[in-house]
Amino acid sequence: MKKSNKKKTAKVLTTAMTTDLGDRSLNKQHNNRTIVIPKVALENCGCDTTTDKMSASVTLVQEPNGENYIKVKPKKCKEVRN
Repeated sequence: MKKSNKKKTAKVLTTAMTTDLGDRSLNKQHNNRTIVIPKVALENCGCDTTTDKMSASVTLVQEPNGENYIKVKPKKCKEVRN
């Protein structure tokens, strides 16, 4: 049997993958609004959801085409590799 000398290459995503987490209510807490992010979504980002302390970077993005959205990026999460 001959062994193949071909190197295996990792698959690279060429387009962003989006997962719809459904409509979320913005609950009032003092003078702020809070939103609940599903535990599964955080786990899929590589976050350790067993710890009590978690933080995230929150950014308001205003696109030139007029689209506005809030970007939430959990901090201290391990990198997820496929």
